[in-house]
Amino acid sequence: MNRSLILRLPLAATLGALLLWLGIWLVQYLDVTAVTPQLTFTAERLRLAGGSEGDGGEGLQIPPRPAGKPALVTLAESGFTAREYPQLSWDIPALPANVDLTLAWTSDTVMGRGHTRRINAAERAAGLVNLAADPAWQGRIVQLGFLLKGAWTTPVVVRSLSLHRQAPSPRDVLYSLWSGWTLAEPWTPRSINFHISAERGQWLTPVTTLAMWIGTGFLVFTLMSRPIMAGRITIGFAGLVLTAWFLLDARWQWQLGERLLATYRTYGGLTQTERAGAAQDGKIVAAVGLIKAKLPAEPGRIFIIHQENSAYLPGRIRYHLLPHASYAGLASPPHPEQVRPGDHLLVLANVTGVRYDRPGGRLVSGSGGLAVESRLEIPGFGTLYRVLGGN
Repeated sequence: MNRSLILRLPLAATLGALLLWLGIWLVQYLDVTAVTPQLTFTAERLRLAGGSEGDGGEGLQIPPRPAGKPALVTLAESGFTAREYPQLSWDIPALPANVDLTLAWTSDTVMGRGHTRRINAAERAAGLVNLAADPAWQGRIVQLGFLLKGAWTTPVVVRSLSLHRQAPSPRDVLYSLWSGWTLAEPWTPRSINFHISAERGQWLTPVTTLAMWIGTGFLVFTLMSRPIMAGRITIGFAGLVLTAWFLLDARWQWQLGERLLATYRTYGGLTQTERAGAAQDGKIVAAVGLIKAKLPAEPGRIFIIHQENSAYLPGRIRYHLLPHASYAGLASPPHPEQVRPGDHLLVLANVTGVRYDRPGGRLVSGSGGLAVESRLEIPGFGTLYRVLGGN
């Protein structure tokens, strides 16, 4: 390999990265300024909490409200990046002066916690609020809406809400790429090749970015390698691919290191019992521990009655009940011929249509009843019963 090839390859890689950076910025700039400068949610795409959808005509009608009973208007669908939409406007004609307007939202940066921003007089007069400097306006917005507080005697009409995009600078594009590259993804049951950013509909993942970089760098290298020779071109392409592969693998190793540190911070220095309690299903472990204390030492049969939308909770309960044999495919108590004395039933707290007749000592449901005794009740989790004879 001659010296000129050694110098040409990193130069082509650098120029390819610069061209890709500017190309991504140009695409995003044109998209913001010419294609979709804003997102507008008209009446049919708005929802009134506890009420109906917009009628698609004059607007979303909010009936008169007494003082102390606020109204919440939300977007029917959300899921956008806060950084891309720093401004929000609204079209609410004839809004009574005594009604306070507050912006409310949740984001994936702090899941389960909502943020609010009261609209001041100047913003209300302009019909526009700028959230770029708000420290809570970040990440991906999961839910967004307006809270109207006060009392009004005639219906308030919300015609539309609009989110205005900001034209990105080359620096913004670089920041976005870097944020995606350094996103510390937690442990998940998905494949190691899965990227969270890909699930959110973002096409600029580390993999796609490097794939485009290989193409751009290879084009630059080809133009710099005249006359074109097959061997030289092959070496250049292979060098770019191996470099991208190395970068992805380095990122993956960094991800593993971050996950290892997170695991150590959660479980390091704990005993086996303490580790089980510190896990994501620690509450399940604690509840099952109370249940196992009521079960005989010899492994027995346990029927788990549940109405879960997923199999996660019953599955984790079954795992922690081992070595007892448990069954979780029932939404109501089994028939008498399916059980025998000494079996146990675990009825989870969300089950409806099942009640315990304490005076009669029977577990009653639409399919009949079973002679049982109550062994343990765990509030918010479920109740354990033992099957008696005579069924």
